[in-house]
Amino acid sequence: LGAGGTVINGPSGATAALIVAAGNGTGFQAVAAPATVTNFGTISGFEGVNLTAGGNVTNGASGTSDGLITTTGFIAVDAENVAATITNFGTIAGGSDGVYLRVGGNVTNGQSGSPGALITATFRAVEANHDVATVSNFGTIEATAYHGVILRYGGIITNGHWFEAAHLGHLLGLAELRHL
Repeated sequence: LGAGGTVINGPSGATAALIVAAGNGTGFQAVAAPATVTNFGTISGFEGVNLTAGGNVTNGASGTSDGLITTTGFIAVDAENVAATITNFGTIAGGSDGVYLRVGGNVTNGQSGSPGALITATFRAVEANHDVATVSNFGTIEATAYHGVILRYGGIITNGHWFEAAHLGHLLGLAELRHL
């Protein structure tokens, strides 16, 4: 979307909805204005979702584990230039990074009492850079090689369920960890 806007990939509960980019393409990209992406199916590409001007991404629906944003090699959800809000009830699976907030923002993974949400990647499951961020986790956030969560400019992590203990990550700057 060149001028921002809204994209809804399938109705709630219809997991067959599919947005796929070929080769080194991005599954969904908004370049000039904030966008709202709601995904009930699958979004996939070399990069899954790219919000160049920030916005909101909701993956799946409350109470289900439906919704998949995945990548064949790079970042599953990449928010550049402007803070973004990412809400995940399904799976966000990145090659290098799961969720990358280049200018801070908010990530909510799952909801209390429903621990099925997953954000996973090889190097950084959730990374926030250049500003503070808030991460609320009620599911699983894990990186297989490095950091589960890294907040380079600080922020707040509320953990209601599980971080991969071996790869919790670094809290740089002013950060607070709250475990429920």
